[in-house]
Amino acid sequence: MQIVIGIFLILVLVLILLVVLLLFVPVRVIARSGDHHYAWQWGKLVSGILVPNRKEPQKSFLKLKILFWSKEIYPFRKRKAHKKSKKKKRKPRRSFIKPERLKSRLVPVLNSFKVEHFRVNLDTDDYVLNGILYPVFHALTNDRRRLEINFNGIVDLDIQIQNKGWKLLYAFLR
Repeated sequence: MQIVIGIFLILVLVLILLVVLLLFVPVRVIARSGDHHYAWQWGKLVSGILVPNRKEPQKSFLKLKILFWSKEIYPFRKRKAHKKSKKKKRKPRRSFIKPERLKSRLVPVLNSFKVEHFRVNLDTDDYVLNGILYPVFHALTNDRRRLEINFNGIVDLDIQIQNKGWKLLYAFLR
């Protein structure tokens, strides 16, 4: 009986340790439009990468990795249509969360994110507007925020944001 209680306590402690670890491990979202790299990571434990296929969007896939397990998910692939039986008309559902309450919950959650890296490389296809924006972008550039103007027709966005599980939970429950 004591062995069973000991094993149960060890399992509970491991589960609590895992939850605490997930609360303090950073969550990162990375988007680089120049080389079409879109990814998110939860420490070294969980990660996902969107691999786009511009010629055939149905072949784009999401590569999901959890510890040693890996899976490719094809969210844009069309599924086969099944025969549908006659359904009763349903009443439209009312929203579970009111828009005002959703906004009051969503704004603190979005404010809890920290922008680690932000880079915009822009061409407006208007030489005069590019010339006006060039000194403005130069004045607004700092270590974490790079704003660039080019005259080559390149439009590019690189952003990396970070958050931690406890900050998300605190912002949502506040």
